[in-house]
Amino acid sequence: MPSIFRTSTGRTTYLRAYDEMLRRWPRPTLRSFDTALGTTNVIEAGDAGLPPLVLLPPVAVSATAWFPIAGMLCRHHHVFAIDVVGDAGRSSLVRMPRSGADYADWLVECFDALDLERPAVVGHSYGGWLALRLAVGHPAAIGSMILLSPASGLSPFHWYAGLFLRIAERLPLRPSARSVLKAQVHRGYQLDDTFVALMDAASAHVRTQVLFPTPLADDELMSIRVPTLILIGEDEPLYDPAAALERARLLIPNVEGRLVPLASHLLPMERPGFVDAAIESFLDRPISAVEAA
Repeated sequence: MPSIFRTSTGRTTYLRAYDEMLRRWPRPTLRSFDTALGTTNVIEAGDAGLPPLVLLPPVAVSATAWFPIAGMLCRHHHVFAIDVVGDAGRSSLVRMPRSGADYADWLVECFDALDLERPAVVGHSYGGWLALRLAVGHPAAIGSMILLSPASGLSPFHWYAGLFLRIAERLPLRPSARSVLKAQVHRGYQLDDTFVALMDAASAHVRTQVLFPTPLADDELMSIRVPTLILIGEDEPLYDPAAALERARLLIPNVEGRLVPLASHLLPMERPGFVDAAIESFLDRPISAVEAA
């Protein structure tokens, strides 16, 4: 399988930006192991005696993108942030997944390698789609699920957003990372310069090899039994946030969903304190309370 990096020099440049972003984390360590899809890299942080929490990132940003909220989450959790195989980051792809089920199988392999038993899983954007695929394919592998602006799994992208996401890497003149990110944050939000540099490095040097996320079928969503929290920004630009939550409430049995004010698509960056508090409140509740919500 070809490397995700366009050139060896580009790989060096990108990984330098990745490591710079990693410096924003609270005492992180890197772990890697082989899976059927490729070598997987994980950022681990927090006290090993705390409950485990798996973080799945958006596409093209790597697990380092959790930096605004990582320190907060580590106060209560042993955090495992996974670089998705075939995407920007330190993981490498040896076999292209054929379906969402392949990603679900891969995540179970990751959990086994990390010795995690039914951890809570937080997925942002593309990571939310991966979490949904896991909940459908391996319901016994996951304890609870938090979806932050999940990409397409609940509602299709607006046609123009879907078209841009499909062709962005093939455009001869790609827009800058700053302009792309500005379209995904609430008005007035100040973008982090180190994160913008990481995104620019990914745009210039990484050729992602991941499946395009598509909405799950009704019967797939109805099969989800894990307690689920869904947070979507009121100004979500990629799809209709109200329609996504309405479909989730109609089909997913044990779900709680809410629109987040003063937020667009990058929830962990725009509203880190709100997201952290919502996650902790959700995970602290007895299962019976969640099922009755």
